[in-house]
Amino acid sequence: MRHFLYIIAISLLLTACGDDDIYGVYKNPQQGLIIKIAEKSIKFPGGNLTVSSWDVNKDTKTYTAHTFFKISEQSNFKKDVEIEKTSKGVIIDGIKFEKE
Repeated sequence: MRHFLYIIAISLLLTACGDDDIYGVYKNPQQGLIIKIAEKSIKFPGGNLTVSSWDVNKDTKTYTAHTFFKISEQSNFKKDVEIEKTSKGVIIDGIKFEKE
């Protein structure tokens, strides 16, 4: 039983350490735009992008979301969205967003 508790304690410590990813709600202070970044989607005013996978470069703190936007039943629009993590938020296509 004691070993089981040690394993639980170590796993909780490991999940609390490290990068907190970029998931969350962000707001552009100049224009008031709000985006929501989740593991499977990026929601912004005017549409949603479905994320199929993520690539992470820990050295440059750059996240690349491989997304697609369903246009019709037979066609999807694919786009790679690069998101740079900063101390206060993220930068997407040169637009700064602060974490809410």
